[in-house]
Amino acid sequence: MKSTLGRRTLLRGLAGGISAAIALPTLDIMLNGNGTAYANGAALPVRLGIWYWGSGVHRGRFFPRQVGPDWEITPELAPLADVRDHINVLSGYDIKSDGIVHHVGTAVMKTGQNYIHLGGGTFDTDVAAPSFDVRVAESLGAGSRFPRLDLGVFSDGVFKGEGLNTRALSHEGPSRPNYAETNPTAVFERLFAEQSVGIHQLGRKSVLDAVAGDVEALMPKLGASDQMRVEQHLDAIRAIERRLGDSAHGCEAPMHPGVGAPDPTRPDMVLNNELMVDLLAVALSCDLTRVFTFRHHGWTDDPVFWHLGGARDTHHNLTHNEAGDQPTVRSINEFTMGELAKLLQRLASTPEGDGTLLDNCAMMAYSEVSEGRDHGREDIPIILAGRAGGALRTGLHHRGNRESATKVHLTLVRALGLDWASFGRNENEVNSTISELEV
Repeated sequence: MKSTLGRRTLLRGLAGGISAAIALPTLDIMLNGNGTAYANGAALPVRLGIWYWGSGVHRGRFFPRQVGPDWEITPELAPLADVRDHINVLSGYDIKSDGIVHHVGTAVMKTGQNYIHLGGGTFDTDVAAPSFDVRVAESLGAGSRFPRLDLGVFSDGVFKGEGLNTRALSHEGPSRPNYAETNPTAVFERLFAEQSVGIHQLGRKSVLDAVAGDVEALMPKLGASDQMRVEQHLDAIRAIERRLGDSAHGCEAPMHPGVGAPDPTRPDMVLNNELMVDLLAVALSCDLTRVFTFRHHGWTDDPVFWHLGGARDTHHNLTHNEAGDQPTVRSINEFTMGELAKLLQRLASTPEGDGTLLDNCAMMAYSEVSEGRDHGREDIPIILAGRAGGALRTGLHHRGNRESATKVHLTLVRALGLDWASFGRNENEVNSTISELEV
């Protein structure tokens, strides 16, 4: 009879007086004979992910001309070339509501309906309902340690009076935003420390030191492949820990061009993204959460991409003010897709059961406008990634017929096994899915 191990098994212990708990990834010993389900018959988890960037794309450089599986890699999709078989590029889906530019797309893509006004001014908007991820987490996240994780790469904390609608990717409802955590150290502590603790309080101790006794007891029970998987898992955690230890805040400020000193208001977005990718991959592989949002950067809390060389203004401002074919904006768009690619590559390289972590995800990446310089609400750039445990096809460029972008949301939620009759309200309400993407 095959030995088994509970999928919620934790490695626990103390280091420097700090209590730590590390969950395990899915191991062979937890699964049935062919790796398609847990040993007790429970299905492997499926997850929902939402990844957002602000200010859109250049449509002609982003959307492929061909539909179907033989679409060409366009300049702004080039960073995703290595994961093209894991993604779908969607065009022809629109925001059907009218309203304040940026605000309307922001609200509809999160909640399926237009924004409301808070009363503080023309641009003081808020969502009218809980966001899509929150609603999904009510079912999909039940029983997880973290029903939902909200992560981000950049926020300067200055939102220019644009209202709560613009400040978060996730909302419990009106006046209840779930702000993204942009400090990797805080995320690390939330995942692994059983009480709030600064990494510096551990001194030379690691959270892995805390669980060393449990690791020693566990290893003889595992086969060779599972032992290797546990070692890789612990190595990944130690690597994150070491990178966090290089800076008190988990990422070092880049050099301010022409000044020669770090700019404390501009975190290293590359390092921040890589750390968040690593942390999220660990959280998903250990089934700590099944719903996540990932806010790379918005159009209000808008970074200056100093490291790209030509950028001396924010992404949003450049989309309106850079002349000609906007070479700096194009570079920012390509960089952003490259940062998305890092997450997809990491999930696609993480085994789970008879597939990968990405196979068991349904992810939607999008922006709130199609093109920043004209505030387009047609052809919202949308990328889907993952197969939702086998319910979705991938590798396609699919073009809709000027339908509401909320049709994408309903397609995802049905692929995840949730029986929603519809999604959205008024002109954005849909009750059918994108059948071309369904298995």
